Amino acid sequence: YFVAMCVTLVALQVMKMGQPALLYLVPGTLGTTLLLAWRRQEVASLWEGAACPGASAARPDAPFCSYCPGGHELRPCPADKGRCDGCGKGVAAGEPVMDCRRCNWYLCAGCR
Repeated sequence: YFVAMCVTLVALQVMKMGQPALLYLVPGTLGTTLLLAWRRQEVASLWEGAACPGASAARPDAPFCSYCPGGHELRPCPADKGRCDGCGKGVAAGEPVMDCRRCNWYLCAGCR
């Protein structure tokens, strides 16, 4: 958004004429979103509007989730004893989970 707004201001200065901000903001924000989804191989989920399970809404039919809510990539790891951040079920120590160590956030096998 910030970059697109800067482009809008530059266009205003160069052309000495007001420009519709949405002409620059929409491609700037949608382009960034699509590029990030393409890089993460999640364009289909973005297009369908399907979200990865989060701490408040996990569903068994949810799409494959590769990132934590903070945007960090989840990695397979043995769990510390605790609760799945997707469904809230208990997870035994050593059970395989998809984990984000940076956020202390993980998904059990059922949510993944």
